Amino acid sequence: MNIRALPIGLPPVNQETLGSYLHRIADANHITIAAIAQILGTSRRYRRTDDDPTIWTTNTVTALATLTGRSANTLTRALPALRPLATAAAAATPSRPTAIPPRVACRHCMASKGIHGLVLQRAASHERVCPRHQRWLHGPEQHALHTLPEIRQANLRHRRLICRYDTAAGDAAYAQALQLVHERFIAADQPDLQHRWTQRLGLLRRDPHGDPYRPSLQRLELVTYPETVSLTKHLTSTPCTKVADLPGEPSATHPPSKTGCTLLSIDECCQDGR
Repeated sequence: MNIRALPIGLPPVNQETLGSYLHRIADANHITIAAIAQILGTSRRYRRTDDDPTIWTTNTVTALATLTGRSANTLTRALPALRPLATAAAAATPSRPTAIPPRVACRHCMASKGIHGLVLQRAASHERVCPRHQRWLHGPEQHALHTLPEIRQANLRHRRLICRYDTAAGDAAYAQALQLVHERFIAADQPDLQHRWTQRLGLLRRDPHGDPYRPSLQRLELVTYPETVSLTKHLTSTPCTKVADLPGEPSATHPPSKTGCTLLSIDECCQDGR
């Protein structure tokens, strides 16, 4: 097929998913994603969240470059899914893990680039805050954090943690900490922490479609984020640390074991999350 450039060839956004980029091209040119797939010679009709280049070859990348008027190098640098198809680019800029679900790019950042459609990006676990616009990016609401400076401070700590430790280990510790802190929120058995989290919830804009007595998982993660990061720090700095299901003092009741493990309460781990 003789491929010609589309009237509107949009540039890709850094770390954008393949499906997001193809959909933006289709939307801008008022054609279907199926038409894009046919032009590229693929049978898959991508969803915006899709980021699987399994059936792609270097010829497919060349076809996309012709279609959009962008160089193959530009495409492989911006779109992580295509980097394995360009050895030099893959070596220079390692692709991020695909296990982390893509998220909506900061809408304010996109607007500053003249992009007003939906853009999905692959992001690392610590990229939960837009440093430039002070927005919480994990979830659809993208809350402003001007009244919650402790969230921004926690994100700086989170980023430093990832720089100090192995990314996979840091992500695993964060996932464990998140689960433990969420369990404490649901149990409501630590009044000081519960009061802190309830205050933060009150500072978020009202969710007209949400349950006021049962916040969404995204809101729950936001308001408990400083404590989750603090607990993550304990879990990464002391890999053998065990965290108690219930609050308690690491004294005679829970002495250090022969292996050096210490039993800590959630409240003790989270004191620096204020």
